[in-house]
Amino acid sequence: MTNEAARSILSLLGLARKARELVMGQDRVFGALKTGQKLCAIASEDCSQNVLRKVRPATRDVIVIPGLTRESLGAAVGINSAEIVALPAESGFTRKIIDLSK
Repeated sequence: MTNEAARSILSLLGLARKARELVMGQDRVFGALKTGQKLCAIASEDCSQNVLRKVRPATRDVIVIPGLTRESLGAAVGINSAEIVALPAESGFTRKIIDLSK
């Protein structure tokens, strides 16, 4: 993934938050998955393996952005830090992020 693609993904995450489509933080992501929501997760490079192990089986995709720290992911969505965020699997934001991550 190029740096330009990573910046575009972060920008899309900020827009998704403003559109109230973004699920932020591991507790909220786990809660949404327990209710049966189909999600695509975006994780920081320093996301714990335990969180990834719990999320991978329940989500459509898990995108780990190289070079992205918890602090930079949090800054992109307007909070201090975030290990993981998620979007509805059928969202237009999700389709664009998946395209950019390839």
